[in-house]
Amino acid sequence: MANEEFKIEVLKDLYALAVDNKFNSLEKPKQIVLIKEQWTTESDMLTPTMKMKRNIAKKQLQEQIDASYAAGPIRLPK
Repeated sequence: MANEEFKIEVLKDLYALAVDNKFNSLEKPKQIVLIKEQWTTESDMLTPTMKMKRNIAKKQLQEQIDASYAAGPIRLPK
């Protein structure tokens, strides 16, 4: 999931969806983190009603979150 070209392609698709749905600039993604692990109730990332446990997700992914903020926004090719 560390392949930058793949990450840029996914971000382009997300950005296109945001533009199509008239998101403002604050709502458009500027950086993403792709992870392999599926979020499930067994992995303790989701509640039984399939809602994300934000506090647990933040604890488990803090390193990736910090790295993405440190890297800054991804510049999409035109």
